[in-house]
Amino acid sequence: MPQRKEILRNHRVTVSLLELAPGEATPMHHHDRDILAVFVNGGHTRNTILGHKPAADKMAVGEARFVSAGYTHSTQNQDENPLRVVIVEFASAGLACFKIERNSGIIIAVDCSLRTARSMAVAAMLL
Repeated sequence: MPQRKEILRNHRVTVSLLELAPGEATPMHHHDRDILAVFVNGGHTRNTILGHKPAADKMAVGEARFVSAGYTHSTQNQDENPLRVVIVEFASAGLACFKIERNSGIIIAVDCSLRTARSMAVAAMLL
């Protein structure tokens, strides 16, 4: 069973660590908010988007991906090692427009609507 552990929750974000053992998969699920996924150790997966055929995917160590709300999928770890992903789920759509910068393991999200920087140091010790 996939292990998703909540690391932080406040009025802006919910941050979780997802761990998938080799061959393990998440059930089909829906993201109703924007998310930022940071792949702690990289790996190979098979991603199945609702209504589409499964597709192979590869992530590099420390790779970050933004996914807009409304995404329904399941992910299977196709690697021989566990897959670790830090998931930052945004509470508001205000952060839907941002750029990602990695600086000494700290992820900076720049909110385009407010033009301010917010440090997402959630994965600093993991990257």
